Parts: sequence; C-alpha cells; structure tokens
Amino acid sequence: MVWLVDAIRTVTLDGMQARRLLGPFFGAVLVLSGCGAFDSTDLGPHDLDEDQARSALSSLGVDIPDGLTFVAGVGYPPGFVGSTSYYMRFDAHSSAAAVVAALNEKGGLGKAHNIDCTSPLLASPSLQKIGLQCAGVERASVTRNDNMPAGERVSMGAEAIAVVDYGSTAQLYVIAEGT
Repeated sequence: MVWLVDAIRTVTLDGMQARRLLGPFFGAVLVLSGCGAFDSTDLGPHDLDEDQARSALSSLGVDIPDGLTFVAGVGYPPGFVGSTSYYMRFDAHSSAAAVVAALNEKGGLGKAHNIDCTSPLLASPSLQKIGLQCAGVERASVTRNDNMPAGERVSMGAEAIAVVDYGSTAQLYVIAEGT
C-alpha cells in the first residue's frame, strides 16, 4: 500500500519518475487482467453441455452406465486452486433398480444405500436447478466413494451418484464435490 501512496506522490512531483513507477504497475495490471485474475464471472456456476459433462466424468474417474441421456449439469470452479464441483443429471428409460444394478456392475463408488429423498445429500440447490424433485418420491439409491453416512453431504474431493426412482423411469445424479 505504501508503494501506491509513493507512486501517487511521485505523479504530482516528477512526471518522468512517475512514468518509471507507473509503467510496471499498469503492465502488471494488464498481464493479470489478461490472465483473468480480475474476471469474477469465472468463479460463478456455469452450465455444462454434454461434452463438458462427459469430460468431467472422465477426469473424475466416474463411469456411469450406458444408455443414459444427459439432461443438465452445472460446474462450480474453485476460487483459486483446487478442483471444480460438479452436479449432473442423466435420465434413464428404465427402472431405478435396473440403473442401480448397472452401477453396481460398473463398480468404483462402493455399495448402494437407500436414503430419504429429502436427505442433506439431495437438498442442494444445484440439484434442484438441474431438475431434482422429491415430490411423490420417498427414497433414492446412493453410492459414494467417501466414508460419510449415505444421506450426508459429500465430503471435499469425493463423489456420489444418486438414483431417484420415478416408477418406469429414473434420474441419475452425479455429485462431485471439488476441493
């Protein structure tokens, strides 16, 4: 902060010295703004298209069953360092039991558990944004790769997959908590 006060004083005292001090200052501002250092819109949530969602799944090492249709997704980039949080929805034209069986066959996230649809894991506004509705649904099947109780929020750096049963159709939600 002292250097800024000195730079302002120098501007009023000696134009030549001011250019020497302010030149590097404005150069640094230009470089940082070119890198997106002052672009706060990059930090907010952004919608995912299918290619971005599939790329995110690949980078997370999450393998979902074949035959599911991507519907929506949202990503939350980290503020400075770390990994992005993702919430994605896929629809299945089969029962939840068939989707859970396919998930178990793929493996990777652990044993499936039944939870209340109103549990903290599924109470995220991000999940509601991409279409999760618990009206008329009591239970959901969840598989996750952390050691937290099935219905609790996902811990940092972990993933969970929730399958919500709507009778003859099901919705699969990927929840990946960034770091």
